[in-house]
Amino acid sequence: MQLDAIFDKLLGNQVISSIVLIGAVIVLRVFVHRFLRARKSIDADQRRRIDSNVKNALLLLVGVGLLFIWAPALRTFALSLTAFAVAIILATKEVILCVSGALVKATSGSMRVGDWIAVDGIRGEVTDQSLMSTSLQELGHGPLAYEFTGRTIVLPNSVFLAEPVTNEQFYKRYVIHSFALVTEADVDPDQVKDAMLEAVHAEMSDIEEVTRRYKAMIENRASIDLPDIDAAAHVSTTAEGRLRIVLRCFLPTKSAIAIEQAALKAGLRSAAGQRAASG
Repeated sequence: MQLDAIFDKLLGNQVISSIVLIGAVIVLRVFVHRFLRARKSIDADQRRRIDSNVKNALLLLVGVGLLFIWAPALRTFALSLTAFAVAIILATKEVILCVSGALVKATSGSMRVGDWIAVDGIRGEVTDQSLMSTSLQELGHGPLAYEFTGRTIVLPNSVFLAEPVTNEQFYKRYVIHSFALVTEADVDPDQVKDAMLEAVHAEMSDIEEVTRRYKAMIENRASIDLPDIDAAAHVSTTAEGRLRIVLRCFLPTKSAIAIEQAALKAGLRSAAGQRAASG
């Protein structure tokens, strides 16, 4: 009984079982090889063919045998490896998302260094791109929409997987700019509107031809139709019954706010003059 227990223990040991299996196969291989060499009646080509088939069969036997012997350990290892892989993925989730975001940017061509972009409520000029992050020189909002704030924002590339990106590259030089003037309803809106349009035209008179060429270039490259460079205005009313005059212009980005201020002042002067004349 003691010998049987020792024998079962040895066979239960995976390393010993593997050694026994490989040893038995080697002995059988040597025996078959010598047996074939001793049979002179067998043709040499047939002998080599049989020897090759036996060798391949024994190799298959070793593979299947080792698989059965190590199956429990392999199953445990696979479970451990799966748990380890899940832990690695969870620990490096943000890294994987950032790298994926970088691949999305690279394949889509949504931006490059120097472009103006807007993403997740943040606007700025792309100053640097890496595998993990994108650096922006922040642009302001509202009246400061075309001016740099002086702050640098570093965005993880993962944000580009979940948020749409608006490329404002063409706005670096020219922008479709809209602004409004609200005044009392007792003035003639046409006079106020004309005064504002004249102010815009006066500011743009020196660069009108350059503006037309740049507009044509944008339309050609982007395959879109932009509004005419001549400012357009329309009149509406507010909930309080006041007049709202809205101008939409194609303006140089650096001068957009200055031209807006000139037009607003011209409109206010016109409205004030009308009220003074009627009073």
